[in-house]
Amino acid sequence: IIPSRCHPSVLFYMAASSSATTTFPLQSEMIIPDTFTSDDYNFNVKPLLEIVENILQHSILNSAQGEYSHGGVKESMADDDTVRFVLYDIQKIGHEVLFNGEDESMLNEIHKILSTYAWGAKPVLALAAFAMTYGNFWLTVQMHSTNPLAYSVAVLKGILNISNLSTTVLKSWFDNLNDAIKAMIEFYDFPSELITSEDSSLHSEAESISHTGVNWIIKAVVACATHFNSLFGRSYQLLINTKSYGDTEEKKCNQLHQLLLQLLGKETTQANNTKVLSILIPLKDDNPPLIHASTNTRVGVEVLRRKTVMLLLSDLDITEEELIILRQIYNDAYLEKSERPYEMVWLPIVDNSTEWTDAKQERFNRLQSLMPWFSVHHPSLIDPNVIEFIKEQWHFDRKPLIVVLNPQGSLICPNAMHMIWIWGIASFPFSRKREEDLWNEEKWTIEFLVDGIDQSILTWLAGGNYICLYGGDDINWIRKFTSTMRDVAHEAQVHLEMVYVGTSKNKEQVKKNMTTISIEKLSHCWEDPVSIWFFWLRLKSMWYSKIRHKQTVEDDAMMRGIVTMLTFDSSNGWAVIGKRTGGMALVPGWKILETLIKFDEWKDNIAGERFVEALIKATGSNKIQEHCLKLVLPKIPGKMHDVSCSECGNPMEKYILYECCDK
Repeated sequence: IIPSRCHPSVLFYMAASSSATTTFPLQSEMIIPDTFTSDDYNFNVKPLLEIVENILQHSILNSAQGEYSHGGVKESMADDDTVRFVLYDIQKIGHEVLFNGEDESMLNEIHKILSTYAWGAKPVLALAAFAMTYGNFWLTVQMHSTNPLAYSVAVLKGILNISNLSTTVLKSWFDNLNDAIKAMIEFYDFPSELITSEDSSLHSEAESISHTGVNWIIKAVVACATHFNSLFGRSYQLLINTKSYGDTEEKKCNQLHQLLLQLLGKETTQANNTKVLSILIPLKDDNPPLIHASTNTRVGVEVLRRKTVMLLLSDLDITEEELIILRQIYNDAYLEKSERPYEMVWLPIVDNSTEWTDAKQERFNRLQSLMPWFSVHHPSLIDPNVIEFIKEQWHFDRKPLIVVLNPQGSLICPNAMHMIWIWGIASFPFSRKREEDLWNEEKWTIEFLVDGIDQSILTWLAGGNYICLYGGDDINWIRKFTSTMRDVAHEAQVHLEMVYVGTSKNKEQVKKNMTTISIEKLSHCWEDPVSIWFFWLRLKSMWYSKIRHKQTVEDDAMMRGIVTMLTFDSSNGWAVIGKRTGGMALVPGWKILETLIKFDEWKDNIAGERFVEALIKATGSNKIQEHCLKLVLPKIPGKMHDVSCSECGNPMEKYILYECCDK
């Protein structure tokens, strides 16, 4: 007759188990007081029950999710005569459960208050008394941060102590209580036809069980109220316990950090890298933590044993352009060898304190699908203490990093991303020594600037041609420059190819310029925007790499060239002209155009000198005009203040601005 999922004994056990001070005996048969058997006053309880359900259900939503919902109760209920008629008795019951404990005398007092009501009304009134108190609590919690009156009430009630606790602690408090509340409502709502029968004996038995269930509901209400009241009494103690828990967690975090520093240190004596990887990428529920991209199967960190491991660290905002280039480098390197001595693993760094939404899951799946390397099965597998270590020790701050560990698990490089952008997999094994060797072998040429971006340019260079890379977003300057440059090259009898490489800014204008250049056949251009993006990214990576090796404009010619190129990115036009070997002319737009227009004044110098040297000499003789150059570079790892966007609230990217203006 009564559904087993809502049996009164189960219901009361749920309520009793959530209260540390419950003293009622738990039994399947109960003695119903004589004062509780009256069946005098019967009324339509539906309006009152709807109010009760609205209060309790919305309160449960608040405590479980931290969200505050509105609506549900019709305004007409406030004027319902039946609701107003029973308010006095509801308040009397509420007073009993709030202030008189939960002994038998208090229960008898509630029985007396309810003795004049029909059996169907008794539990509704009891639930209403509890709902009034419970709803008042959550209303104060909701409003105390914005309403001075609610704040004052919260102080006197001790609600501030409770609301200051962590979400995890609050959830543990209210879960059992909310389960009991839901069960009480579900029990009361069981279909009435189940206790209607022509058989008088069956009807009598059903009625007896129903009355017993009503009494259980009232006892459950009292138990829930007692548990709820006890929260205030122990809130201060739980705050102390929470602080102790926090101190323990801090100690645990420090121990983990020290262990990682020890394992990652050069003095480590590990035989392989699996120990440190097991800390960074732990098992959960005995399931392997990694996904193998090619087979889409879960694997353990053992597959990385005795290999150099490249940990790709990023949030979910890593760009698809970055992944496209990384994938190309990764796949090209794999074609050269039957087995790689290294592997890459993506560790997505996300804020675990924020909700994991469907949109985030979709973004995670999308990024994962673009990666041919290993990745963590889910971001939640990464321990928050590990994330804190990554941010503190490896200076992760939203920008992607590639942290490299050697086959023994020691740290080789805290960020090899810049090396990889510049030289690709030729950077292996990604050590500082390897980076120094690569710079010592490198020459400042057009070939170095476009390496890995445009094979056509490399072919032209191999054929002895001059190459002119130019950029900017002013299409009028582009028309004048390309026309004049073509005429000068023809008259100087040099084979020259011009390539438009745009700018890292104003992407829409760059796209329009590319279309115009192609239609009007002004020059070659990179049709793929990713190539333009990568060109400027490599330049910034060169600057960063040089900074790491303490190279400056004053003592390093290549650093001067890199900085000059980067300042061009803030100008309206510029050009770089050179061959496969020899020097390059790096000239701002106004100066190169003026020098080319005056070609007759310096063309005779080409006979005794090569074209680029003559051009450099000619541009150097031009008077420096008023100028205003800006150089915007990525920040160097270290402490910088965080600033949030005034529009969307997201953290703003951090850059360093250098400026030289004589206007």
